[in-house]
Amino acid sequence: MKLLFIIFVCLFTTIASFIPFSTDSQLSALSSITFTLSVNLTWSTCFTTVSTGPVMKLQNITVPVGQCDSGPFIWNTTENKDEIVVTFYSSVIEDAEPPSCLIKNFTYKNPLTPANQPILPSCFVMDSREGYHMTSYWFTALTWEYD
Repeated sequence: MKLLFIIFVCLFTTIASFIPFSTDSQLSALSSITFTLSVNLTWSTCFTTVSTGPVMKLQNITVPVGQCDSGPFIWNTTENKDEIVVTFYSSVIEDAEPPSCLIKNFTYKNPLTPANQPILPSCFVMDSREGYHMTSYWFTALTWEYD
């Protein structure tokens, strides 16, 4: 049984190596990304996840996140074009910079990725309202298209 499992893993890994994954050098050619945006207001009972639909680079769209939050959302590549920066101009965060984070490894992960790591490109940030109300934001790229 162990031998069959080892053969299966080897075969699967070999086949997966031929699947074209995104590479950092392709980020400049990205035309649109569909994200999920999750918001958790730790100071209330609100936790919601929504999908943005396809968003073009530098396109500013307003995203309502259930009853938790809403605001403009935008993404771009970094200056050296090896990372994606996402920013959500939250209606909850009033006295701080808008939640923003970098997606550093913009690839689909190998199915053998350790369970404690996401398989989709994503980033996470927490921001504070008035210094003590923490709000958590998760940005995950679901699908993307190239020019």
